[in-house]
Amino acid sequence: MSVSQVIYAESSNWMTLQDGGFVIEKVMRLLEDRQWHCLQEIRDNCSLCEAELQRVLGFLKDFEFLVVDNCAKRARLDQCLLELPV
Repeated sequence: MSVSQVIYAESSNWMTLQDGGFVIEKVMRLLEDRQWHCLQEIRDNCSLCEAELQRVLGFLKDFEFLVVDNCAKRARLDQCLLELPV
């Protein structure tokens, strides 16, 4: 199973957007610039409540796709994810 299949299988039931897209995809697109983004910015740009944000971040952290700095309340995609062959 590819990384994409895992993400979509996990997210398909709980994080589908009204337009048919996926919240995880939206979060990853926001973070694909490899820069740190504050959690508030991620939440606001992806129209998530705090619980949804924590669930998405937890999922991405579980697969080591995300680095979260809890002290500074910011996150960025892990370098290893950006190096995966697509």
